Amino acid sequence: MIYTKELSEEKLHRKLCQYLKGYYPSVYFISDPSGIRLGQSNWKVKSLLKSTSSNHKHLDIHILEPSKEFIGLIIECKLETPFKNNGELKSGEHLEMQKLIMDALESKGYRCSFVWDFNQGIALFENYLENPVIDNTPLF
Repeated sequence: MIYTKELSEEKLHRKLCQYLKGYYPSVYFISDPSGIRLGQSNWKVKSLLKSTSSNHKHLDIHILEPSKEFIGLIIECKLETPFKNNGELKSGEHLEMQKLIMDALESKGYRCSFVWDFNQGIALFENYLENPVIDNTPLF
C-alpha cells in the first residue's frame, strides 16, 4: 500500500490509526486527541482534554503492545522531517519538549519515533508489530 499524496499532520494521524484498525485489529492503541485543531466554539472540549491529561507534551499514537524489545510504541506525527540534514533535531521549543518526552519514555522501555510519511508509518508498524494480519479477533 503506497500513498504519495502529502498529508497534514492530522490527516496522517488519522490514516495511521485507520491502518492500525484495519491491519492490526487486535492491537490495543490510544490516539491522543489533544493535537486536533478545534475552533473557538469547542472551548469545553479543549478544557476537558486539558483537565484529563498529564502536564507533559502529548504524543499522537500510543500502541500498548509489547514487542521482543520494547513495552510499547509511541508515535508523534509531523508534517515534515523534524531533523536537519546532519541528523540533528531542528530547533523549536515544542519539538524539543516532544523529543525530551520521547527520550524519557525510551529510557523506560518504550520505542518512540517521529513519523512524517504514511509509508514510513506503515514500515514502523510492520517492523514493530511484525506482519499485518487482517482478522476479527476481539481484544477480550
